[in-house]
Amino acid sequence: MFALCVVFGFGAAVGAFVTKTIPYLALGLPVVALLIVLLCREVTSRELIR
Repeated sequence: MFALCVVFGFGAAVGAFVTKTIPYLALGLPVVALLIVLLCREVTSRELIR
């Protein structure tokens, strides 16, 4: 449980630092990651239909 808290805190700290340093990149990366995941799921669901 402690390791999970440490990783979450580290991720939050890095996210805050990146948001302050390069705000457009910090907001764009999650959107791009979400689009990639959605496109991968779309391809997988089309393969299951066949």
